[in-house]
Amino acid sequence: MYSILIPVYNYDVRELVSSIHLQAEKLDVPFEIIVLDDASTDAIAANNQQVASIPQTTYEVLPMNVGRGSIRKKLAERAQFNRLLFLDCDVQINNPHFIANYLDNKDDLVVIGGIAYQDAQPNSPRHMLRWLYGTQREQKSALERSKMRFSHFVASNIMIDRKVFLDIPLDEEINGYGHEDTMLGLRIIEKGIQIKQIDNPVTHLGLDDSQAFLEKSLSGVKNLARLYKSNLVGSQLKLIKTYERLNTFGIRKLILAGLKQCIPFFERNLLGPKPNLRYFDLWKLYHFAISCE
Repeated sequence: MYSILIPVYNYDVRELVSSIHLQAEKLDVPFEIIVLDDASTDAIAANNQQVASIPQTTYEVLPMNVGRGSIRKKLAERAQFNRLLFLDCDVQINNPHFIANYLDNKDDLVVIGGIAYQDAQPNSPRHMLRWLYGTQREQKSALERSKMRFSHFVASNIMIDRKVFLDIPLDEEINGYGHEDTMLGLRIIEKGIQIKQIDNPVTHLGLDDSQAFLEKSLSGVKNLARLYKSNLVGSQLKLIKTYERLNTFGIRKLILAGLKQCIPFFERNLLGPKPNLRYFDLWKLYHFAISCE
């Protein structure tokens, strides 16, 4: 028995819900699908309301936006089964055995299937940065993810025990976008719970344009700085490890002064048709460092 939980915000989930329901009903295992809308626009909510007519599916719109961490918690609280399958709303299921693959690992408390991106480059250069970051940094095999452990915890496609999830408190230090998954992974590891990685990816479709992705990344970097200053995260993350090395060698101010001069150049590159992820790393390092001041 399992609950498929889909948080949605301003995205049409009709195709996703239909495809996941088609798979689920072919298996002789009780299930439910809960779609919780984080106060989308009326037009999108009206379209998504149609999924409520699908058997075993409920759809609810929240009166106000609560954010990624809170809406996942609300979904888990509404679930009636102990196995929770969380899926982001902007993904596509391509594997006809997607659910069966998860159920084959039902005895594991936390199972992550991974994420993939379309092979073809986006037609618009405005989406190149997000696609490049996804294909080069997020799209990893189960073996690669297991070696990376904490630094590659992505909850956009995860099956997790309900009690384990609900026992993890929401982090008040996280505002807006960014690092909810980081803290969830850290809390799970702190509890001594093994995270099983499997090759069962979903394809991420909802590519932000480069400007929006930079804005979200800046929000994420600021959240990470707050978590770091509160001693909630440390050198488990590569960005923080690099920052601490600058402090150790006493060159932080010198490096930041140089990076400050380069920020306009970095941003022109990242917003252009051929973004360089090394520039993106340096851009994040600079903003993380000044957020820690």
